[in-house]
Amino acid sequence: MNKLLSLLAVCLAIVPLSACKVADVPVSDSKKAATIVIRPELNLDTPKLTSNVWKISKSGQPDSYLVGTIHIGKPNATLSKDAKNLLASAEQLVTEVDTLPELNDAEVQKHQELIRNSYSQDSLRSKLGDKNFERLQQDFMKNPELAEIALYIDYMHPWAVSIFSLSLHPPGYSNHTGVDILLSKAAQESGKKRLALEDVTDISQMFASQPEKLMIKMLMTVNEYNDQEIKHLFDLYEKGNFAELPLAEAEFEQEFAQKYPDAIPVLSWERSDLLIKRNQIWLPKIKEISAKKKTVFAVGIMHLMSEQGLIEKLRKDGYQVTPEPSILMW
Repeated sequence: MNKLLSLLAVCLAIVPLSACKVADVPVSDSKKAATIVIRPELNLDTPKLTSNVWKISKSGQPDSYLVGTIHIGKPNATLSKDAKNLLASAEQLVTEVDTLPELNDAEVQKHQELIRNSYSQDSLRSKLGDKNFERLQQDFMKNPELAEIALYIDYMHPWAVSIFSLSLHPPGYSNHTGVDILLSKAAQESGKKRLALEDVTDISQMFASQPEKLMIKMLMTVNEYNDQEIKHLFDLYEKGNFAELPLAEAEFEQEFAQKYPDAIPVLSWERSDLLIKRNQIWLPKIKEISAKKKTVFAVGIMHLMSEQGLIEKLRKDGYQVTPEPSILMW
């Protein structure tokens, strides 16, 4: 049980740059639209993402740092000296969710409740169809971090399987060496206080409240994930080419929407709920926490992008948010 709960905690932290991957049959080139509007519309290149580390300043309170992360890493990767030094300069670390939860009674109860609510009397295979279901199950089996539950997904709700599916990644990468988890481990080892912006209940409710058809479409577009795209985005991040990430993501979304128009609602939901809505929920928590102690806030780098991102939202609320020298995190 402990292993499964830990796996669930990892999966809940994984909302990668491109969560929606190709599995449907694409439309022909002749049917592609010149430009497809994905709503809500976002300018991902605002502000210019010149760094992955941004200082948050306001008169009368300590400076804090907003760090854009990526949730996967290379196997055996370790946190860089510069990343450790940044963490050491702060009093505490805040991540999206607690990736290293203490399995006390309250936490175990939350996770057990989610697992109980995940099970369904209806077959997922019947909803996805044999071909899509078997492809999804095979992807789970090939992923060391998901193989343990691959045999059980047939009788789980689509929203629950969607949560686990977010941790699918190409061979040669690991969820356990993502920036968030490595920072959390370093904070834990040093005895530094760790907080989270949301918990297992928040995330599960976000997915469970969606129409089942949307979650099924997400599973049908996630089960053959685009290895080349993930590798490209990861390569840009690993090398510190952060300014190129918004354009790379925007180009991928546009290409994906043109080829797979049936999946556009999934892209829209990811923008509206997984990005914008979560930023809105996090903002007052970030303001409250940063007012008291010098903090490193580590969130997926997509949450820094666009006029709806955390950088611009903090600026609109009177904070100075300025880029620091970039840090290579591994």
